[in-house]
Amino acid sequence: MNGTEYEDNLEVIVRDSLGCFTPLSADQIDTVSNASKYSISENDRDAGSSSLEDVFGYMAALNKMAVSGNGICADRSGNASLHDSLISTADYISHKVNGASVRYIEIGPEPYKTELIIKRLIGNGVDLTSYIGLDINPESEKAMRLALEPVVGKQRFSYKINDYNELQSSSFGFHDGITVVTMMGFQEGNELPRKMLRILKKLTSKGDLLLSEMQLSSLAGWKPIIDFYSLQPMKQFSQKICENGLSLSQQVNIGFS
Repeated sequence: MNGTEYEDNLEVIVRDSLGCFTPLSADQIDTVSNASKYSISENDRDAGSSSLEDVFGYMAALNKMAVSGNGICADRSGNASLHDSLISTADYISHKVNGASVRYIEIGPEPYKTELIIKRLIGNGVDLTSYIGLDINPESEKAMRLALEPVVGKQRFSYKINDYNELQSSSFGFHDGITVVTMMGFQEGNELPRKMLRILKKLTSKGDLLLSEMQLSSLAGWKPIIDFYSLQPMKQFSQKICENGLSLSQQVNIGFS
């Protein structure tokens, strides 16, 4: 692995960092790729169900908490909560498109923030011609359809189960209007900003609007991040991902035994 490949590989960087601060050496630490996290295990196939539905549900629960709480992500004066910021952003988009038709593409779909934004856009009179969800988790589509089809209409809803690394803007077809591409709050855990920039450039075209949520450090230091990972849905999410990763690891070991 050359220097550029190493700098772009978040898994390797995390593994090596853990090796510096734990009793384990880096070669004793296993990491689970983003694609592997959302792979259906053999146990799930045999049972006819998937733990990935739980994984999606835990993330959805966090987002529901985020948009329902009056003060979440607000400043010291209690202004600009996440809910209010999303409403303001939707109002900005409504003004920016200036009457043009809008195609809404969501990378890493989730129901609550998206429903809030889309309802606001439609309420502002935006001509939303289609919604396209792109996700690597095959168990997310059912929940997204349930949340958004009543809002956008069944004919305007479509979904792609795929890895965003494998697609580009042409994968979504042509739209004679403005495309709004959203990536709401997962990229910092999956990719480094430099690599994410290349991915987003590939998925967007000139004239598109990009709405992206990102976790930033603050004067409070690590405490807000630690508090976030201490929330019960986040603990459940981490536990389920760990179980899924162990299951996949055991499959590989069995396959090569």
